[in-house]
Amino acid sequence: DRTQISTLMSRRKAVEAERMRQREAGFSLDGMARARLPTYNALTDGHLRSFFESRNVQTVLYKHGLIDADGRILDLDRSKSKLSIIEQEFTNAEREEFRRLLEEHDLQQRISRRRTELLQEEEKRQRLAAAKAHRRSTSQLYGGSASTGRARSGKSSKGSSS
Repeated sequence: DRTQISTLMSRRKAVEAERMRQREAGFSLDGMARARLPTYNALTDGHLRSFFESRNVQTVLYKHGLIDADGRILDLDRSKSKLSIIEQEFTNAEREEFRRLLEEHDLQQRISRRRTELLQEEEKRQRLAAAKAHRRSTSQLYGGSASTGRARSGKSSKGSSS
């Protein structure tokens, strides 16, 4: 009798121990790290409604962009996506403005270089024209009267020696 009771007790303990091992095997804290808690929005909590309806709190919520002027709750995800789109447009506009300024600067440099080249060419033409004019004037002085000028100097030197 006692042996049967003790065997039943030991079987019961064995069954209970096995059941506990199975329960413990199914329990893991690893999933807690990956588990996502449901999102909570205090603005939609019915128990806090009277708090959020006060004028002072509504003013603060409006300043922070959580509600609109009529007191309606704004969807921040949608607002963030709109803001992201606007920021992208500003970035693109700034990039385009920078590109336009670079092109304008490049054009101004090309115009300045061309003006400098034209001025240098004009100065060169003027120098050449002045050199030609100088050559013509010297050739007229020495070309047509060069022999007479030499002759005069020769005559005067001959005349002074005689």
